[in-house]
This record gives sequence, C-alpha cells and structure tokens, in this order.
Amino acid sequence: MEDAGYSTMMDAILFLAMVSACALILSAATTEGRERHVADSSLRALASSSLASMETSRVDYFEYRVLGDRADEVAERCGIDPGSWLYSETTKAVLGRGNRHKPVMEIAAEASACQFTMRLGGGALRLNPLTGDYTGQAQATVDRFLRERLDGRYAYNFSMRWTPFAGVPFEGSLSCGDTPPPGAASASALVTMPYRASMTEESIEEAISPTLDEIERSTAGYMAGGSEAVFRERLRSSLGSCLENASRLMVDEALGNTLYQASGDTGNPLSLLASFSDDYVTVEPIRANDSLDVKEALRKMIALYSEEPLDGLVDEIARGVEDGTLTPAEERQMIVRWMCSRYSPSSARATLYVWVRADA
Repeated sequence: MEDAGYSTMMDAILFLAMVSACALILSAATTEGRERHVADSSLRALASSSLASMETSRVDYFEYRVLGDRADEVAERCGIDPGSWLYSETTKAVLGRGNRHKPVMEIAAEASACQFTMRLGGGALRLNPLTGDYTGQAQATVDRFLRERLDGRYAYNFSMRWTPFAGVPFEGSLSCGDTPPPGAASASALVTMPYRASMTEESIEEAISPTLDEIERSTAGYMAGGSEAVFRERLRSSLGSCLENASRLMVDEALGNTLYQASGDTGNPLSLLASFSDDYVTVEPIRANDSLDVKEALRKMIALYSEEPLDGLVDEIARGVEDGTLTPAEERQMIVRWMCSRYSPSSARATLYVWVRADA
C-alpha cells in the first residue's frame, strides 16, 4: 500500500511538471506570436504612412530628355559617343523637360499614364518606347524619396498600376524597389489619375441609342410569342454592337487623356515607332508591329475579353424578360450601366510593400 501511495504521488508530481512545461511553452509561443503581430502591425503602419506621404510631399526638381534613350541609340549607330559633353549638353537643350514642385504620387501617376503595355497570347508590346529616359527619372524620383523616408533597416517595393478597361490586359504602370518576400507588410491606395474623365452614362446611351431601340423591338417580339433562340441570338449580336460603339468613346478618351495628349508638343509618339524601335511583336488575334493601329487594337481587345461577361448579360436579360421582372426601361438602363462598367479610368492602384532587411 505504501508503494502504491508513493507511485501515485510521483505520478501527480510528473503531471504537474508536464503542465508547467506546457504552460511555459504556450506562454513563449503566445509571446512570440504577440511580438510578431506587433511587428507586422508596425510595418503595415509604416507602409501606410509612407504611401500617404507620397500624396503630400513635393520634390523640388527632376529633369528628363524626351526620346533621350532612343536618341542615344541613334547617336551610337552614327558613331557619336552619347557620353561626350557636347552631345549630352546639346540633347539636354533640345530634348530637355523639367518638373518643379510636384507631389511624388502625382509624378508616379503621370508616368503610369503614358507607359502602356499590351499583353496577348504570351507576348507583350510597350506602346510608347520613346519615353524611357522619362520613366527612368520618374522611378529614380520615387526611389530617392522612399529611400529617404525609410531608414536602412527596411527594404521596399512600390508599384502603381492603371487598368482602365475591365478585364483587358492593357495597363500603364510604374514600379521600383526590391522584389517583396512572401508575407511582406503592405498598404494600398487608389490614386486619382491626372486628367478629367468626361464620359458619362448619358454619352454612352446616346452613342448606342439606335441599337438599344433594336433590342427593345426584339424584346417586344419575343414577349409576343417569338422564338427564344432567335431572341437570344439577336440580343447577343446587338449587345456586341453596343460594346463596339461604346468602346470607341472609351478608347478615344483614355488615349486622348494620356498617350496622345502631348502630340502637339513632341509629335505623335506612335508615328516615330518605325524610326526608333526595333521591336516587332505578333500576338494573335492582333498583329502588333510598327504600323499598329492602337485604337483599333484596343477595341478588339475589349471585345475579345468581354465575350464571357457579355454572354452573362444576355442570360440575365433573357431571364428577366421571360419571368416578367424586367421592364423595357430597366432593360435599357441595365445595358447602359453594364457598358459603363467596362471602363474605369479615373484611378490607379498604388501599393507599397515594406519589410526588414535580412542583414539589418
């Protein structure tokens, strides 16, 4: 009996020791998790405050040369040293542009508004390869500002991406910094693009009004006992025509506000592609080369990447007409609003990742 009591006592002591050890382990894990959470929260706050400071902080000056990098290429082909003092001073006088006292974020937004890239079928085409020097100076300005804002312990990655057409692989962007590791703290913000968007629901409805009238007549015929298959076919065809007409307004406004805006100052950059670019890209179903019609290519891309959503709109309208929940006025309004949803030009998304350097 005494041995049994001794054994029971030892079991109890061992149990209490195990409980204490588990408590210590859990306490350490909880403390570590709390510290990690505090560190992550601190980095997110740092990313957020740094991003916000880009909206208000102004840089004194930065200078770039329009066509600078391309002019250097041409000079090298002609046997001229781009690094020579006379050449650099002459091109600066001829090609130089400057910005004084602009917010850092505004400079990033302006750069994103003219550095367009099309992506199709695994290929990519930069639409304006003539402003490389400008892009480099804009990146350097953002990088310099963030390096001064963040001390040497931190690394960062900044990106701004403008995608005006829903689902279409066409973007304007600017990025700088290091590649962010998995789990890096980040902050994002929508940044207003530096131009006025004038396209409205009213202008879209006016542009597609004749086709909307056709859709209304097709709907009336179906409700009077017409074939559903014929109605869907006509509806799909008419909606495709609506999108084609609406996309003309979208593309004209987007390019008019950005890529073509400076054509009166420096010449239409697209007309110079054949002279200054050796890049030729072919991506089906759009063939892109030095004679690319950018407006037509963009309209084709909008139609291509809207096929599935447009089929969904056909189904939604057909169901509403069939069960009587969609009036002709509501049908018209639904179509106009859907067309407007394919175009969101007013803002770009800026994202800033911040993390502690491995060697800090």
